[in-house]
Amino acid sequence: MWGNSPLIAATLMDAGFGAAQFGLPQWLESTRRRDVVTAAVVFTASAVAGVVLGILQNSMVNADVLPDPDVLDRVGGFAGLFTAVAVVTGLSLLWRACGSRDTVVSTPFSVLGRTALTNYLAASAVVQILLHVFPDTQLTNLWWLPVATVGILVVQVLASAVWLRFFRYGPVEWVWRCATRWELVPARKQDGPARQESPVRSFSPRA
Repeated sequence: MWGNSPLIAATLMDAGFGAAQFGLPQWLESTRRRDVVTAAVVFTASAVAGVVLGILQNSMVNADVLPDPDVLDRVGGFAGLFTAVAVVTGLSLLWRACGSRDTVVSTPFSVLGRTALTNYLAASAVVQILLHVFPDTQLTNLWWLPVATVGILVVQVLASAVWLRFFRYGPVEWVWRCATRWELVPARKQDGPARQESPVRSFSPRA
């Protein structure tokens, strides 16, 4: 929200790990009425804020005189934050309505989740290539980024589904496991039994 930094990806990964430890994924799947209503309120508020700030950011970018870069970064940062919250809570509501197991809603995100780090790095590389091929597109066309995002996601869902038919992990996920465990982890599904993963434990304060 206050400028770009190489630390953004690392801090987001830490935030995601912390959210998992505190049980956010379980809350996003909860069907309790209170949780569903809370998610609906958060979705509505964040969606409105994201749209308003996104339009404001676009107006600032297309103004005759560019604003202070720090102000533009701040507006863009909050627009991205609220949009991300709206996407997550909105999908969680759809997930709850359709059922969370083996549905047309859950399956694409399941394969994306199992290859999340690979897809994150690949999408970043593809966007940088597109920006070099079409350097002015992001500044002049409001619809470029959503269209590019959907296109990349569709390709990644298909590629991840094919990859996971033969391998247990995404390529970067496999490297990450080998590095953190300091051993060669079987990658192909026919290379022996998979090592048992430790479940993520949600944190709850002691009484």
